[in-house]
Amino acid sequence: MVQSATDFSGFQATGGPTSDPDSSAVKAKSPRQLFWSRLKEDKLALAGGIAILLMVLLALTADIWSNIVGHAVDQQFRENLDAFGIPLGPDNANWFGSDDLGRDLFVRVLYGARVSLRIAFIATGAEVAIGVLAGLFSGFRGGPIDVVISRFMDLVLSIPFLLLGIALAVAVGPSEGLVTFILVFFGWPYIARIVRGQVLSLRESQFVEAAQSLGASSNWIMFREILPNLVAPVLTYATLIVPVNILAEAGLSFLGVGIQEPTPAWGTMLSRATGYAANGEAWWYMVFPGAALFIVVLGFNLLGDGLRDALDPRTGR
Repeated sequence: MVQSATDFSGFQATGGPTSDPDSSAVKAKSPRQLFWSRLKEDKLALAGGIAILLMVLLALTADIWSNIVGHAVDQQFRENLDAFGIPLGPDNANWFGSDDLGRDLFVRVLYGARVSLRIAFIATGAEVAIGVLAGLFSGFRGGPIDVVISRFMDLVLSIPFLLLGIALAVAVGPSEGLVTFILVFFGWPYIARIVRGQVLSLRESQFVEAAQSLGASSNWIMFREILPNLVAPVLTYATLIVPVNILAEAGLSFLGVGIQEPTPAWGTMLSRATGYAANGEAWWYMVFPGAALFIVVLGFNLLGDGLRDALDPRTGR
């Protein structure tokens, strides 16, 4: 019987020995090794990850930077305003200039990063937890459970985002907890829909049928067989949800229904800077908070795209 060329590492297609006895067989890579090798080739994803890491480090060390420049986050300096009350620009004492109350804008941008990232991470974690559970039960159980969960998701998605945010802010008062609740309330259905679609496909797989034939319970199949296969798409989508939550928090704060003074927030800074920008004054007041917001959002988007490509074996490089 004639053997194929791939049956023996030391023989050529003709059946004879290879001309190079030192040639080594190609080593197989594990899925984890393939993932890291593909991710390391994506320079934009790495740049996005570095930008995120730097911003997180700056946010975590905001207290240290405040001590270095000698300005507290809420400390007002009359000398940082001119005779007409206009903020003064960047100098050796105020690296990003000052805001409309004479506070150090550099320090407030760092503390604003801490607030925005904290809300975004907490909201995203809650969205993922609720969305995965809802999508898992909806897709696997089917029947009335699927109908009830799916219709409730449609109901949530039909509610206007800003209308509910403004109404709740008027009713209970704006706060960080309220912003987080609004983000979670509107965010989990998107993840649940993605998970539901994945589960509908996976529950017909052979490994699920094998587990059922062995008498495994539904909970065992959902959490021990199907859930591990959802890690990759959920991780990728969660990375892309974080910048959405950052922008949503900034938007609510910009409109006055999110984070309130004196708590530093990028959206609040941009809102207070619009009056100066309209008159062509204090350009730094809008540029630096806007640049920080842009860098973080772009970084997460680049990293999310890179994770999606690295985890998808069908994507070519």
